[in-house]
Amino acid sequence: MKRLRKMALTCAACIAFTGIAAAMPKDMQPLVVHAWDYVWDENHVLEYVIEGYYDAEGKYIEDHVSVDECSGDYTGEVVILSEINGIPVTDINDEAFWHCKMTALFIPDSVIRVDSDGFYNCNDLKTLTIGSGISQYDIRDLPL
Repeated sequence: MKRLRKMALTCAACIAFTGIAAAMPKDMQPLVVHAWDYVWDENHVLEYVIEGYYDAEGKYIEDHVSVDECSGDYTGEVVILSEINGIPVTDINDEAFWHCKMTALFIPDSVIRVDSDGFYNCNDLKTLTIGSGISQYDIRDLPL
């Protein structure tokens, strides 16, 4: 009986929330984050994530790109692109450069956020050039 009551309350809450969202004016309805596309750079060194959402009219909007992963066996200089397909690269995701063997990294002005442990165990990194755009960062274990 308790299980049935919990299920009924859960269903009622879902129905109530759906009704509230549907009654909102179009410009106030919540945006739904949608899927993303993974893209490697031309040298297959960095993997980027193109992220976006659906607006209230159902139109898909791609709004930013994140650096998601570095090919761990790459040695040499890594340059983060400032944009992909006209969409700015704004973030470096958690653990994006984990165990990467790069020796130098250039972060463009378009990047505004660096997530935690982005550079964990990058023991070969000797040169880091950071653009002026970074305003949010949590850089741990940076070997410089």
